[in-house]
Amino acid sequence: MDYVRKTVFELLEINTHQRVMDFIRELIKHSEKRLIIQDSVLLNLVQTYYKNQRVTYAANTSDEKKKVMSWIDCLEFLQRFFAGKSELYGVKLCFEYHTPDNAWFDVVVLDNNRITILEFKSGESTNEDNLSDYEEQLDAYCNKMSHANVSVWQQFEKGLQARGFLVYTSEKMKNIGFQEKIVKVCEEFAEVVDGLSGTMDDVLETAVMNFDPDLDSSTLSAFINVLDEKVLNGIYIPDICKDRCIDIIDEDKDAQVKNIFVPKVNIIFVNGKPGSGKTGVALSLVSEYCKRRKDGKSSKRIRYATGNGNLYSLFNQAARNKKTAGTTAFVFSRIRELYKIDDIINNPSGHLEYRAKTKEDIIIIDEAQRMWSSEKIAFDHSSKKVGDQYINTYHYDRRTVLANGLSEPVMVLRDIYKGALESNKTKTVLFLIGNGQEIYTGEELGEDQIVQAIDVVSKLFENKVITRVYSSKQYEALGANIQDSSEENRGLFLHSEKRNKMCCEAGAMVDALLNNEKITTSGNIPFVVLGTKKDLNTKYFSIKKADPKAKQRLFIDSYDQKDICTYFETPKVAIKNTQLFDFFMNDLGAKMDYFATEFNAQGLETDYVYFVWGRRIKRIDNGWDVNTRNAGQIYYYYKEIEEFRRANPDLNIKAHNINEEIHKMIINAFRVLLTRAQKKTFIYVEDEVTRKYLLNYFSGK
Repeated sequence: MDYVRKTVFELLEINTHQRVMDFIRELIKHSEKRLIIQDSVLLNLVQTYYKNQRVTYAANTSDEKKKVMSWIDCLEFLQRFFAGKSELYGVKLCFEYHTPDNAWFDVVVLDNNRITILEFKSGESTNEDNLSDYEEQLDAYCNKMSHANVSVWQQFEKGLQARGFLVYTSEKMKNIGFQEKIVKVCEEFAEVVDGLSGTMDDVLETAVMNFDPDLDSSTLSAFINVLDEKVLNGIYIPDICKDRCIDIIDEDKDAQVKNIFVPKVNIIFVNGKPGSGKTGVALSLVSEYCKRRKDGKSSKRIRYATGNGNLYSLFNQAARNKKTAGTTAFVFSRIRELYKIDDIINNPSGHLEYRAKTKEDIIIIDEAQRMWSSEKIAFDHSSKKVGDQYINTYHYDRRTVLANGLSEPVMVLRDIYKGALESNKTKTVLFLIGNGQEIYTGEELGEDQIVQAIDVVSKLFENKVITRVYSSKQYEALGANIQDSSEENRGLFLHSEKRNKMCCEAGAMVDALLNNEKITTSGNIPFVVLGTKKDLNTKYFSIKKADPKAKQRLFIDSYDQKDICTYFETPKVAIKNTQLFDFFMNDLGAKMDYFATEFNAQGLETDYVYFVWGRRIKRIDNGWDVNTRNAGQIYYYYKEIEEFRRANPDLNIKAHNINEEIHKMIINAFRVLLTRAQKKTFIYVEDEVTRKYLLNYFSGK
């Protein structure tokens, strides 16, 4: 064991000077092998301080004596609060829990399906920086424990809880007036004890206390594991969703064994908020079917495509960096590589003459809400300066694209349906959709345009290709005859927070905040509002001290990035998409000298996020005031569409409220950046009214 374990019953049995000395020797042997202290000195310390005299540290007290005195203080304190609690005799107390990265937890309490970390402070320091460092250290320990190993992650799905408390044993610390719920001073610790119940069985204890120093739950780590041809485990995905997808993909297995082939397209929707594990589902399925094909257990080929350009760039950078044999085990691509755009636009009614491009049996489209609308494709152009003006050259005939509704979902599905017809087999396409993350022009219709595309394309191939749609909800725009209504489809909606394990409601809190709603949470709050520019410039150092191996990175929304130099004492550099791997995986930005925007960060994560809440969104009265001015690229995109719409009323182009479109994209930019942290997000807000509102919001007021 990497700790000294005592049940509450055993703890209370340490009730003589000799037994206290034996306990201290046990702790020394476990954690302080170099500590040499004579029996006479140890006995004197026990006689002086054990249930006799308050521990006080004189300036000349040796470190060895301080350590022993702190253990005595902790022992006596715990015994005082557990005394007479026979119903808690089975609760386990794990002293000096040691992690492979050399962290030492004072006490880890294990009761019924819960882990409670206790950090004891017997000193009387009132230094504000020291007190803040203590809280950061506790948070770091809680995050370490919640990310300790795969078993912990799997148990979280079954209701396991992890929490931590900073416990001050000196009466003088009451004068501080701590507001944080995680801080308990003297008799306040009774609240923690009274909340304990039962015990944790030995099997579960072994599982959750086995620290894995190599565990990395990030999206990038999952991708690298796929490249290395490793089978992904439960840390990346909600198993119920993966299992449901596999059941749907494999349901035609019996028919294929009997050589009964029918052209069919299965369409699966996997929905979830930021950080709910959508990309994990995709990569887990890639891992599963690559392994099956390699082992000769399946002939199905799989392709992973993403609408997230920076994720695609990052995966390419990771593949080049790893140079693994597994790189060719599956194909990952951009969505545009799934269809022949020129062939479709040049012959928009020739869906039966078209030759399919995509040969794979399973096509996974991650960030599917980012597929281009027909407007985005129609107005895709290059610009050339002629004199004092820029002249646009459009890549495709705008009337043809708009008149035929040739959105990217329509073209992708036309290719897949034709592929099913050509092969006389089943094709499965998974749309992984992150609602509320639309940050680019052309993706404002999100999931709705995919549903519309299914309606259009399924009717094009009616009586030729069977269509089945699987989703956690029913779509009014689609006929009931093509929608599967099985109860198991509920698993296709990802409810739980996979990114931030310290708070399963982190994403919901951000949604409620930006939607101007209130939310109550019983979990830890993974958001900290920094009070001053000094905090923004120095917080990094306290986290570095408390959690030295954690990744800390700086973020700001693209609409405010030109002002970033006004917040810092040293220059900051915007990363390029060619630097994503180094930023999220290596050391670029580790000294807070580089920053990323929502366009770099979508779909990715890091341990600690420093988010500069710029000047675009401010709290005024009872709502958010969003400054939509000076968003030129978005403004001119929609202005051009509006002018074309008015000139071509016969095309029935959707009207856009330009201000509303810009408003939504700015809000979504903040939504993306506030959900990048696996551990904690530090927010600096310059505007005083907004800062006070955020402080009250995250404190539950």
